[in-house]
Amino acid sequence: TFFTSPPTLPGIKLLKNKIESIGVKFDYYKLDLSIEEEIDYVCNNIKEKYNKIDVLINNAALSMDNSFLEKTKEEFMKVLEVNLVGPFLIIQKIRRSRKCYRDRRL
Repeated sequence: TFFTSPPTLPGIKLLKNKIESIGVKFDYYKLDLSIEEEIDYVCNNIKEKYNKIDVLINNAALSMDNSFLEKTKEEFMKVLEVNLVGPFLIIQKIRRSRKCYRDRRL
């Protein structure tokens, strides 16, 4: 199975069913990585639902389709928020959780 970008909800549900059919828990979340409140909500949900996290896959990225010379500072900052700051915050918030094993790398 492969997904085009962005993955479709039916494709994600198909993947979830395949993974869960072999006895592995699978969750997916849709959120805006430039909104810290959404990151907080998802991280809190994960902390409450699971005792540990084995794998975290970030499949988010943003690209503005204009040229480098035409890109505004606001557009560039939005790309950084989604592609760099958002994943940083997720990892930091989950890593700080007492439910995350401190001896593991995430």
